[in-house]
Amino acid sequence: MEMPIRKRYMIFELIRAVSRDSNPYLRMILSDNGALINAVMFDPKLPFEPRKGDMVEITAVLQNFNNKPQLKVSDMSFIAAASVDAFLPKSKHEPQAMIAELKRLVESNVKDTHLAQLYRLFFEDSGLWEPFQVMPAAKTVHHAYIYGLLEHTLGVVRLAVKITPLYPTLNGELVILGALFHDVGKVYELTADPGFDYTLAGNLLGHLVIGGGILNDYISKIEGFPEELKIHILHLMASHHGELAFGSPQVPKTAEAILLHAIDDLDGKLGALAAVISRDGVAPGSWSNYDRILERQIYLPKG
Repeated sequence: MEMPIRKRYMIFELIRAVSRDSNPYLRMILSDNGALINAVMFDPKLPFEPRKGDMVEITAVLQNFNNKPQLKVSDMSFIAAASVDAFLPKSKHEPQAMIAELKRLVESNVKDTHLAQLYRLFFEDSGLWEPFQVMPAAKTVHHAYIYGLLEHTLGVVRLAVKITPLYPTLNGELVILGALFHDVGKVYELTADPGFDYTLAGNLLGHLVIGGGILNDYISKIEGFPEELKIHILHLMASHHGELAFGSPQVPKTAEAILLHAIDDLDGKLGALAAVISRDGVAPGSWSNYDRILERQIYLPKG
């Protein structure tokens, strides 16, 4: 006999749907101290309208659906004025260690006078640098958790530091700087509030445009900054999504831009893969559900 569970969660994702026989139901992802679990509630007659980011107390039974754990919710109540910080998903890595490594890698590998002034302006800009450290890197796709933007940026910078020496004809310092700044606009594109969502600026402009504006502002404060170097940096920002269909106003047209797009895409895809494995509770030797973002199922090898 299945024993009911009574527990508090934050609603991290919420989809309202209708079954084939026209009965309404809720499909949710619930968060408990960063651990995510799928949940479903059929015929949800509730005294409140559930939304992303709500703190709720549920009664449910744990079941398997497509060989993955899922909560079948029979009752759900809203919890007012509850602190959600402990329920938000967070990076598994210690943030201060990530900050220290990111600064060390950038400071030890970027020696050009103008580029060094750029990263120093960023690290000294508490109004931008401090929220940058805690933001998610995305709403749902990859690194979608507190400190996720910091973790993703560090991942791309690590790749840049490792790979650029293999291609000595390109400007490795510029790639590393682009890796540091490529997603800086997400500080204003996204919100770290419960449920994670896009801001007005995020919806109307997007982080590529916002990030380019941030860099333009920093560059304007550096006397004698070379015009061609400025254009090259802004091209990295504008093209790092790789294709017009993915939101880049330009495709990468320099070796540095092509490399930045490739390593950003690599770290993002591996982050998305890790999220699918965690979300679906994939055990070694088994498959995830089909993921519409990656457009495939993911297999987790044994050992």
